[in-house]
Amino acid sequence: MNGRLILCDTSNFEDFPIGGQLTSIHNFLHYICEQHPERTERIILVGLTLRPEQVGRLMPFTMFGCRMWYLPVMLGEADLSHTKRSVRVQYVKGLLKYARQLSLNREDCVYINTPEAFGPLRLLAPRARFVAFTHQNYFDMVRSFRFYQNRRLVLWGFDRYLYWMLRRLNLVFALSAPAEEAYRRAGARRVQRVCNSIVCPADVTPGQISRHRMIFVGRLSLNKGIETIIQAVQSLPEVYTLKVVGEGEEHDRLIPYASDRIRFTGSVTPAQVQDYMRDSDILIMNSGYEGLPMTILEAQSLGLPVVTTDVGGIGEAVHYGVDAEPTQATVETIQESIALIEGDYARYSAAAIENARRFDYRTVNREVYDALTEFWQ
Repeated sequence: MNGRLILCDTSNFEDFPIGGQLTSIHNFLHYICEQHPERTERIILVGLTLRPEQVGRLMPFTMFGCRMWYLPVMLGEADLSHTKRSVRVQYVKGLLKYARQLSLNREDCVYINTPEAFGPLRLLAPRARFVAFTHQNYFDMVRSFRFYQNRRLVLWGFDRYLYWMLRRLNLVFALSAPAEEAYRRAGARRVQRVCNSIVCPADVTPGQISRHRMIFVGRLSLNKGIETIIQAVQSLPEVYTLKVVGEGEEHDRLIPYASDRIRFTGSVTPAQVQDYMRDSDILIMNSGYEGLPMTILEAQSLGLPVVTTDVGGIGEAVHYGVDAEPTQATVETIQESIALIEGDYARYSAAAIENARRFDYRTVNREVYDALTEFWQ
């Protein structure tokens, strides 16, 4: 086994940005470090850094007690609410500038976790093997772009780029049936359905009595429908509270809602996210589109039932009426779902814990790793 795994994402692989994608990558690396530590020296993480002196430097990187390598190709911004640049564009520029240090060859497997990495790296190494893990349906991505929404040529070009990429990937992992179908229609050579993964805590017991503590966790973007969640909680009795955990471009527009009942935490560490979840009763998601949100799986592993819109792969991961309730992205349906869960909270909580066990990181990432080893040899 002489090939290397080149794992690409717009992250520093530690805590930036907080979200399901980083958790999924962490859990994959956790599995390899635990089950195949002899292979970690052949892993290179290609991401970003918050330290200017590290940009463009290939250096050792330790995770879960194992050594791998790390090449930051761009300088990230800690304040995602006021970023002036497209991270995706900056990442592409960084790859074009620094990725030659990787000396890619046909024995390498390039593991794409963010699609803009494919183009530059394939230009550098057309004979390398390329695998993509798609954390959301690629064809939904343009709706979440902060920049270029009014640039039709850019949006059209990105759509064409996706078709070009999908037809050249050796393997693409899809999180939902709609994504899998879309990739096959686009001409992908091989598509494999997988799940996101979580680390299930061993010390969780079902909740008994709801204290009306709601929580949202995720990027503060327009697609997430956070304002509707806030309005739903605000118009419930005063005992109801909401924590909004995360950062993003909608922060300045939403922050006027802050009060004793509506608290904005900003960007926090993954450990703090878990602490906030443990101190909450129900997770509320209101997205217009998703893949399979890690946030939902993590919340359920801690005994939190979920109120959510039924989009992307969410309906394949939860059981409505058992461990979750759906909404129609309106104030009224969010409130109705909260009431249903609170009316039988202990049952929903116990079912959430049981459901989350299906997504344990060892089970899920064994399947991912086994598929990858066909190309990472």
